Amino acid sequence: MTMVNKNYSLIPAVAAFLAIGVVHCENVHITCGSAIKLRHVQSKKYFLKSNANQQYGAGSGGSGQQVVTLSTARGDPDAFWQIRESHVDTITNTTCRNGTPIQCGSTIRLTHVGSNKNLHSHDQYLAPLSQAHGNNEVSGFGDEGVGDESDDWIVDCVNVVKKEKEKEKGKAKSSDPSRGSDVNQSSSVIDTRNNDDGNDDAHENYWNKKTLIRLRHSITHRWLSASSKFKYTDANCPHCPILGDVEVSARSRVDDSCVWRVAEDGAFFGVTV
Repeated sequence: MTMVNKNYSLIPAVAAFLAIGVVHCENVHITCGSAIKLRHVQSKKYFLKSNANQQYGAGSGGSGQQVVTLSTARGDPDAFWQIRESHVDTITNTTCRNGTPIQCGSTIRLTHVGSNKNLHSHDQYLAPLSQAHGNNEVSGFGDEGVGDESDDWIVDCVNVVKKEKEKEKGKAKSSDPSRGSDVNQSSSVIDTRNNDDGNDDAHENYWNKKTLIRLRHSITHRWLSASSKFKYTDANCPHCPILGDVEVSARSRVDDSCVWRVAEDGAFFGVTV
């Protein structure tokens, strides 16, 4: 992927779009430079967000970095994230040109539009609510979009992975008449069978607005995850400004809590190649 330089500031075109209001995506591909919202698929109604005025408590075992949560407020301006080149790519001065389609398997950064902090995780700190499960903290990190290698996430396209598994399953069942003809069964509660757009395999190797994805941390190899079981309440976070939000963490085992998709509203750059 042709991969914005180290001296980052929010691209003026994106800022202008968001100042006017969200732009609904008619473009198929998700592209570099676009400002997107990520919706948590399992919970259906929650969106990935952050806020510049909220930090994890360093005195209570947190990193002191910016809090990242899920919110039900679809119109929340703190739910926009801009797609950028990975931190590793900035070291080699490789830029993510606006409008470049994102291939499945690419390594990217997501920079929070409201604060210029990057979506980040680390092994040093456990998530505040799900630490008993061994989940890592997910935070907003960096200064004006400049952070470190722990800001990098790999885009795993669930649709593509499942299609390959179903092809293999289909071959196995077709050779065993006793198994019946239902090739499309899956142990996952999330049905990805109808989320492609009917185009060819080459097209499906790119992240598009119908693609279900997982974000895998490039250093810890854990998955961006959330569960409504871990919600901020008066009991676990008295008088918190994030009451009602759901914790976002990075977990070591992949499951349906790790699946995301792009919401319709955002500022999307059209494809340029």
